[in-house]
Amino acid sequence: MEPREETGVIQFPVDLNKKEYISYFTLFDRVSGAGKRRLIWTGVIAGWLAVEMVLSLLDSPDRLSDALTYGGMLVLCLVCFLVFAPLFRRWQAGKSFDAAVHSGQVFTGTFTLTEQKAEKVTPSVRSEMPLTGETLFVETEAMQCFLNRSSRAIVLPARCLTKEDAEAVRTLATATLPPQNCRQEKPVKAERTTRLTIEEKPETPPLMEISVSYRQEELKRLMKTLFSRAFFATFMVYLPVAFLAALMLGLTRGFLTGAIAFWVIVVGICLLLWLGLRRKYPIKVEDLPPLSFELRFTEEALTVDGGSENGKAIIRWELLSHAVESEEAVEFYNRRQYVYVPKRCIEDMELCRRIVDDCRHPNGERKGTKK
Repeated sequence: MEPREETGVIQFPVDLNKKEYISYFTLFDRVSGAGKRRLIWTGVIAGWLAVEMVLSLLDSPDRLSDALTYGGMLVLCLVCFLVFAPLFRRWQAGKSFDAAVHSGQVFTGTFTLTEQKAEKVTPSVRSEMPLTGETLFVETEAMQCFLNRSSRAIVLPARCLTKEDAEAVRTLATATLPPQNCRQEKPVKAERTTRLTIEEKPETPPLMEISVSYRQEELKRLMKTLFSRAFFATFMVYLPVAFLAALMLGLTRGFLTGAIAFWVIVVGICLLLWLGLRRKYPIKVEDLPPLSFELRFTEEALTVDGGSENGKAIIRWELLSHAVESEEAVEFYNRRQYVYVPKRCIEDMELCRRIVDDCRHPNGERKGTKK
């Protein structure tokens, strides 16, 4: 792949590995303020526990057990927020990278920077962001990156940068973006003397291809299913927070207070999730743009190709938990991915069943598509 050289255009190959992906998440926490918010919440909760502990000691010697309880929860709070929370965030980022790779996302691609936009194109997705007041350019020793809430981040690791490319990106970004949108912790330590070389792998010929385009009722059903999956998956993540908060109040204020606090927090979490997810998965689909994609069946995986705008997702057969056939559609899904295919889009349903059975059970243990 030969980089294009034009006046005002910077273009070169880039990649991203797991370690760099985790480093980016750490950087994002600093830039977005998530780390600062965690420290604030830690200070608030730890301060409240410290005050309660001191008041218990001053109130009466008989409340020594209460003071010890508050002291233990204070230590637990500090360990959880200051030690385990950052470690969990890094573990979460690593799991996210692994899941993205398993789902077919490719991080190797071509980065292009002009005076108008920053763009990264890979075989699976196109990330594009305008160089306006909504975009940030951040530079550290390990990477340069462009951040924008409406698009995927574009990360340029030091491993993929030459000194000339790093300097060219920095110069164009700082000259185009507002000064307050450019943050340099330290100049990036570019590690390459020549640009990265990308080997393009040929795609496996498909066994079957299906063109899917949703009608309004089908799109409404899809949004409803995606909303339910996202709601319950996210709710289960936050449920332990409600339990721990209720346990803390129950130990200090009594069982009834803890029980009431638990349900108040649960209702609050449900309300916030409902409001947030409804923006992403709306009930009214009339104003949504048409949604279509190409579905390809190969011996290795099921590929959903939404084009350059919507990207590409891959579900490997060994990671596909369910293939469910109903009267109106066929659904393919696992814990993280979901594909809804109306039957009217499938010209040869018998061939589709046979391919799915053969690919899911290559050793002859054919259980058939669930109905």
